[in-house]
Amino acid sequence: MRAQEKQNNGIYYILLLLVPIFWGGAFGATKHVITEIPPVTAATIRFGLASIILLTITAVRSEWKTNLSKKSGIGILFMSLTGIFGYNLFFFESMKYTSPINGSLIMATTPVFVVLGAVVFLKESWNLRIGFGLLLSLFGVFLVIVRGSLQTITALKFNIGDLLLLTALGCWVAHGLIGKVVMKTCSPF
Repeated sequence: MRAQEKQNNGIYYILLLLVPIFWGGAFGATKHVITEIPPVTAATIRFGLASIILLTITAVRSEWKTNLSKKSGIGILFMSLTGIFGYNLFFFESMKYTSPINGSLIMATTPVFVVLGAVVFLKESWNLRIGFGLLLSLFGVFLVIVRGSLQTITALKFNIGDLLLLTALGCWVAHGLIGKVVMKTCSPF
């Protein structure tokens, strides 16, 4: 690998490390924002601005592609409804009732449910290594939740915010699974 490619890869890894930092910060930031702005308005502003920025970048770079098949277009629509609209609607609403810590812990299970959904609905392969990884991931979240004390389990309380967040999780899992199907025929590049 050439030196320039290694340098570019390093930048990509740094950017990838920033992603979970921003995701993690979303819980606390959202909790604060919804004290000033209704959740649906906050979500609309967030993604309205993001859409304008991304559409501008796409137009400036002349990368607009309109040769989508009807099937891909419908898939992208469902990705938008589940991953952008549904997830954020339930996420912002949930933060009115639950803590950022509960939110981040519930959402930490996302990879587990995406993999399980892919195995069940997309008939992806399953093996002991994947199963062990899923159990290890859930065990890690469990340890954080109980803080090392099994007595914490009896004191756990769930509220409407946690249920709304589980619905957001379901939307995000659906988004990921639909994306796996759509991206087979529709490249983002």
